[in-house]
Amino acid sequence: MNRRRLLAWLGSAGALGFAGCSNQQGPAASETPRTGTATGTASTTPTRRPATDSPTGIDSPTATDAETATDTPTDTETDSPTETATEAETPQDTETDSPTPEEETATETPHEGLQWTVSVASVDSVPAGFEVEMDAELLRSRVTDTATARLRITTTNTGSSRSISVAPDDCSLLNRSKGGSDRPAGLWLHDPESAQHIDRDGNRWEADRDADEPRAYAAYGCLKKEYAEGESVENEYVLWSDYRVEGYMELGTYRWEEEVSVSEGETPTGTADENSFTWGFSLTVEDA
Repeated sequence: MNRRRLLAWLGSAGALGFAGCSNQQGPAASETPRTGTATGTASTTPTRRPATDSPTGIDSPTATDAETATDTPTDTETDSPTETATEAETPQDTETDSPTPEEETATETPHEGLQWTVSVASVDSVPAGFEVEMDAELLRSRVTDTATARLRITTTNTGSSRSISVAPDDCSLLNRSKGGSDRPAGLWLHDPESAQHIDRDGNRWEADRDADEPRAYAAYGCLKKEYAEGESVENEYVLWSDYRVEGYMELGTYRWEEEVSVSEGETPTGTADENSFTWGFSLTVEDA
């Protein structure tokens, strides 16, 4: 064997020897490919990532929807109590503004505690020539537990300036002892302010006094009042029962009369140049 053949043989043998060694390490090498395959499989994460990203993408809108769903109920819940409160307040306001049944009943029963009703039966006319007009009218016609009838007398001078014996306040037409009815006795017309100081007998419009207790009056004199042409004076009275007469506001018609004097200028009462007339009116008390 020449040198070239020997070298060629040795080269073939060496190649075969290395190939045998490579096959002996096959299992380890095959494990390496498995690892590589597994690694490769793991490295296919980009393929899984879409799957992973896909849930994330799904979760993201879901979260968004959830937030929207959460916001919507929150707004709804916030608005609902407000509307409910508003609806609840509306009936309350209506109930407050509207009268209650008790108030309506009280308003519709003005005759509660009614005792008597009073009316004007007659009013005298002033005799001709005096140029004076007088009238009597009821301001309140009912007598109840809490209020009594109220009367107003108006005196008007229709002539030139002159003095008339009807003045305001304490010097009214029916002041002091003149307040009692004449035919029959039994009723009394009091000045409203003075009457506030009279002690009532229970719910009766009658002084809480014994029938034999005498009356007392303030001692003062009255001058005529000078009336301008067309001037009027109004006197008001409240109706009470006379505590010195038996019975309480007995039903019937009661009359008051009083002398009225007229004179020219500021002439005091009692002078010779005065003219006078009698004027009166009647009130009827009826059962309620």
